[in-house]
Amino acid sequence: MDNKYATIPQAGKSNVIQMGVRPIQLWSLVFPKENLNEVLNTVANPLPRSFMQENAMKVFRGLLHAKKVPEWDPATTPKRLLFHEAVEFTPIGIKEDATHPEGGHEML
Repeated sequence: MDNKYATIPQAGKSNVIQMGVRPIQLWSLVFPKENLNEVLNTVANPLPRSFMQENAMKVFRGLLHAKKVPEWDPATTPKRLLFHEAVEFTPIGIKEDATHPEGGHEML
């Protein structure tokens, strides 16, 4: 993948901008339910999302049949050290394992 250039008219002049194509990846993170707050505090960004970002997350949650990520308190929750330079984690939603109606065992 290489960079592309586009001409954009702006204020009566033509400006050339450089565009780069970068891949995005969708990963599933599996962990015990009782560690939810600690996992969120480790990988999630607690900053508020813009209107457009939140709408995009709603679409992804619907496609993945996931629930909204619950709120957590970063100040009172433990956090693990995780090296992720130049990588942003954006949690889309929470999806619990299906359980068998008889006995409550997980269905794999």
